[in-house]
Amino acid sequence: MNRKILMIPGPTEVSEDVRDEIAKPVIPHYGSEWIAIYRETIGLLKEVFRTAGDVFVLVGSSSAAMEASIMSVVEPGDKVLVELSGMFGVRFKEIVEAQLGKVVPLIVKPGNCVDPEDARDLLEQDQKIKAMTVVHNETSTGVTNPVRELGEIAEEHKLLYIVDAVSSLGGIELRTDDWNIDFCITGSQKCLETPPGLAMMSVSDRAWKAMENRREPIRGWYLNLQNIRRYCNMWADWHPHGPATMATSLFRGLRLALRKILDEGLENRFERHRRVAMGMRAAVRGMGLEPFVRDEIASNTLTSVKIPQGVKAADLLKVMEDEHGIIIAGGVGPTAGEIFRVGHMGGTSSASYVIPTVSSLEKSLRKLGYPVQLDSGVKAAESILGQTQL
Repeated sequence: MNRKILMIPGPTEVSEDVRDEIAKPVIPHYGSEWIAIYRETIGLLKEVFRTAGDVFVLVGSSSAAMEASIMSVVEPGDKVLVELSGMFGVRFKEIVEAQLGKVVPLIVKPGNCVDPEDARDLLEQDQKIKAMTVVHNETSTGVTNPVRELGEIAEEHKLLYIVDAVSSLGGIELRTDDWNIDFCITGSQKCLETPPGLAMMSVSDRAWKAMENRREPIRGWYLNLQNIRRYCNMWADWHPHGPATMATSLFRGLRLALRKILDEGLENRFERHRRVAMGMRAAVRGMGLEPFVRDEIASNTLTSVKIPQGVKAADLLKVMEDEHGIIIAGGVGPTAGEIFRVGHMGGTSSASYVIPTVSSLEKSLRKLGYPVQLDSGVKAAESILGQTQL
């Protein structure tokens, strides 16, 4: 079977050397070899998160870390401001409600970002709001939210600040400590260029104090951060990651991916993602298509595009996959059938992936009856990214 290229908003492509690292013989999740790997990896993660606080790795999807953050500090009746700019904001809403918290919704029209002043207004209207959740990079729409500015507002109002950085950490600038983030959440499968299966999160001192001051204990064991920290401390000399079995092969792959990220340099990496996003948006306009999101709030790790009249999203995705071996994504929720999305994060944030994808888009759209001029998008992308062998 021919291998297909993942140009979706995650999971992303994984480099051959990381795959080889994961394929090495399995090691146990305890003992001296494991402790050395664990400690190095946590140190690397702290550099990428830009935090001096605690960092944990959970076996599970990023949603596990989302739930761990909410269940740690939200008790029945607690009010949480939840921005609803896309599908993952809605996920935070559902998790808060599962903990019997009261959601204070900040409604955002799909394709727009959170307006910090709207958040400020809601917080000034209700002084009992305890926490605020924000999705940094909303992959369902292709929008990047102003996490730094919202963090300043959270600090003004002494809120717990919970940020989903699942599709941004390692690809878009984010400074956990400097931006007042109490829980910063990500996953292995996007900009960190490792297969799905690991969730990572940072936890601030303020978050620990909130857990200590709960009215009732946290109801849970596996995702109970106080329980995880207790085991991390109690078993530090042989089983330092907490009480459960760690996915050691994935973890070792993550370590290598983090080394490569830091060897490239975070600032260099952010600039690479920014330029590739510019090139992709130029290609979209060169083909006569319209981006779904205005440039100043558009994501640097994926591009969302309005489906042109006369083309069905499902047909476009099928032709791209079946005839060109490239998988792109459609819209979800309110944007289903209205947009398509192209991921360019981690290794796929490069001309060698984006330009062949644009070329295949041109051919696919032309086959479906859209009058695109072949090479129009490619030349527009190349004007920013340079040429690559197709």
